[in-house]
Amino acid sequence: MTNENFTISGLRGEARDEAVKLFFDPLVSFYEVEWAETLGGFVDGHFGSKKVQGGPVLIDDLENGTEYLFRVRALTPRGYGPDSAIVKLTPAPPPPPKQTVKYNSSTTYEWPHDDVSVALLVLVGGEGGQGGQAGFPSGGGGSAAGGPGGAGYDGGNTRVVVGGDTYSAAGGTGGGGGGANGAPGGGGAAGGRETHIVTGLAVGDSFSITVGSGGRGGAGGAGGDVPNPSLDGADGASGGWGSSGWVVIQPLC
Repeated sequence: MTNENFTISGLRGEARDEAVKLFFDPLVSFYEVEWAETLGGFVDGHFGSKKVQGGPVLIDDLENGTEYLFRVRALTPRGYGPDSAIVKLTPAPPPPPKQTVKYNSSTTYEWPHDDVSVALLVLVGGEGGQGGQAGFPSGGGGSAAGGPGGAGYDGGNTRVVVGGDTYSAAGGTGGGGGGANGAPGGGGAAGGRETHIVTGLAVGDSFSITVGSGGRGGAGGAGGDVPNPSLDGADGASGGWGSSGWVVIQPLC
């Protein structure tokens, strides 16, 4: 029996992973949802159905990549209302997450996203190298002082070129060398950090990335030198290299 006083309107849906979620304008308390892969399926009985109370309605156990046709009708004590308009939906797995990438060496990166055109770009320059250790004074009561350690070298600048725009972060300065008596050299300064928002990106746009290297450590100072070689002071150790810079590219929805 058909009750033609209740026609469902506003049927719409969201495709999900092996499922769809249907929405429609509420009219009565109970409904029947039907779905098929073709219009003919509703005629020859090759369709699924589900009686529900209220909405929205989740229809699951569907096959991803297959297009389904959905319709809904009211169910009342007087019978069924007429079928709603049909909507077509294709279940699909969720898109892969937008990956944030980090580079510690120079390279080229191509923008892979067709649905995101904005990126957060973070650049850090290379760290300055450590200053060299001062040389040690001569032994045995000798008066020859050790030489000062050499200053560490500055870290390299990090640079990213996107289209006609260039973004950069300065490298850190090298640490000072140790002054005397085996004093250690100073640590290099951290590379600069810069943050930018890059807009208007399209699939295939190229990021040319140059990562700043860490600065080389300063040379160790010479040990104190006296006529008796066995009493010469030991040379200071070279300073350590600074850490290289890096680049992070994060898609923004």
